[in-house]
Amino acid sequence: MKNHRKLQFDWVAERINRMNNPSVLDVGAGIKYLATLLNPKVKYKSLDIEGEQTYLSSVEDFYPTGSYDVIVMMDILEHVVNPDAIMDKFKVAGNTFFIALPNEYSWLFRLYHLFGHITKMDEPFQIVNKHLHIHRPRVKDIKAFCNKHLEVQEIDYLWYADSIPDFINIILNKLAKIWPSMLAKEVVVMGVKK
Repeated sequence: MKNHRKLQFDWVAERINRMNNPSVLDVGAGIKYLATLLNPKVKYKSLDIEGEQTYLSSVEDFYPTGSYDVIVMMDILEHVVNPDAIMDKFKVAGNTFFIALPNEYSWLFRLYHLFGHITKMDEPFQIVNKHLHIHRPRVKDIKAFCNKHLEVQEIDYLWYADSIPDFINIILNKLAKIWPSMLAKEVVVMGVKK
């Protein structure tokens, strides 16, 4: 598990584990890393397009039938055409949400674009064949989106880079909380539906 993903999931799992044995739907669960961090009494279900999931489907095609205390969407909404429609659909089934989105305007991504460096996340200007990043949210876009759909309880701003020493990551992660629009590479939000 890469550093940044661990930071995100630790933050989310810590808050879920404080709840009273909630039911959780992990949307875009991937390898289900979150499940390994949760209290065994948490009722965990997963949704993704591949792998051994409770529900095997794309987020666009899935319609939740049950209800969940918590819905987790870590790095999902930048991949879908209409994030508002996805949130509206899942708000019917969930109460508390954890949403993580990349800040595509951090200084590092700005440098990548300035020098023409294309990341693995960029979707080429053509018909979309893969689920790469369609949207490029800024911190203020992420906050506005979450405030539109949720009563925001908490926000965490994260910096990470797997290629630099940990002590620099620690310093930059603290600075990301002070100047998130420039230094945060990821924004994680906890909120309850309006």
